[in-house]
Amino acid sequence: MNHISLAWLLSRPAVVSVIVGAETVDELRANAAAADVRLDPAQLGALAALTDEPAAFHHRAGDGPARPATAVTR
Repeated sequence: MNHISLAWLLSRPAVVSVIVGAETVDELRANAAAADVRLDPAQLGALAALTDEPAAFHHRAGDGPARPATAVTR
């Protein structure tokens, strides 16, 4: 199953690398094999639907509600 998640990550345009946590040579080989897995559009769509975030989470650093103006009194 790891090879599916790794293949999906590698298919994402914004992902330039994937960090894997292999503890054995066999696990490392299995993870490396994910580079050869090609997911079809239906599979990619199903996986993308599982990872959709609510619109409330779509933001960039620094975006957010405007801060109320503070009055300076002396």
